[in-house]
Amino acid sequence: MVSVREARKAYRAHYLTCFWWARADLVVRTQDVAWVADGLRKHGGRDAWRAAARLEQLRSLSA
Repeated sequence: MVSVREARKAYRAHYLTCFWWARADLVVRTQDVAWVADGLRKHGGRDAWRAAARLEQLRSLSA
């Protein structure tokens, strides 16, 4: 659940740079965490890369 919360925060924080093409009101769910991390890595800067690394770390801890 922590990874979902962090993915939601990252999605909102990096929406304009990484997810501008997606719905602004998207509700990030468990199955979307990997998608958010991938989008952050592909389209984001340094802060987005750090957020993606954090999401992947949280996913590996919960698996």
